[in-house]
Amino acid sequence: MELSGGRSSSSSGGSTEAPAIAPQITAATTDVLNGMLQVVCACLSALIALGPDLTDLLCGPGIDVGAWTLFFHPSFRPVTALDPNAQPSLASLTSVLDLYDSHASKESRGLSPCRGGAPEVGLCIQVLAASAEKALLLLLTQATLALMRPETPPRDSLRVRHGLADEMNSFFTRWLGRRPAASPLPSSSSTASGTSCTAQVDLTYLRLAQQLVARLASNK
Repeated sequence: MELSGGRSSSSSGGSTEAPAIAPQITAATTDVLNGMLQVVCACLSALIALGPDLTDLLCGPGIDVGAWTLFFHPSFRPVTALDPNAQPSLASLTSVLDLYDSHASKESRGLSPCRGGAPEVGLCIQVLAASAEKALLLLLTQATLALMRPETPPRDSLRVRHGLADEMNSFFTRWLGRRPAASPLPSSSSTASGTSCTAQVDLTYLRLAQQLVARLASNK
């Protein structure tokens, strides 16, 4: 005999499963994630300040490239977090661009950056855009420095050229091949360092970066 109010069974003896509840991200978790993003942005700023100026590398007469340190291994292979002694590669910088691409491209169209019922993260797009600009500048500077250093093995130089073309061409195509709608977010906001930034990476900046990547990838 089935008790009143008990779970009903199907004719085959199976039970009805309760609907899955979509995971939720609390406001406290979002604050922590945005705090970590601000740390990333600040670290990128510090690395840029400690390295050479990209304009000096490209145009400066007789610059001593050996006086500057390569912070990133001249490759695009992912580095496992299980090896604390592993030097980060240029893929660490493209991952920041991927994060920006996955969130800002949908934010500009008024869509959730999450897929398939994933919880809403709520990253600050202004800080994310600033981080992407800094990551792109650092990527170009470190790649240029690696290609100019005589100590860089020819195989690593070839990998840098191929990696730049493979990793960046699709990114540039997505952002320069479309004209996104105006973001509903404010046009500027104060970042962790106190500087203002827009909700999207400047398209003129991206076009200049695209031209430089094309030259770096094609020069032998």
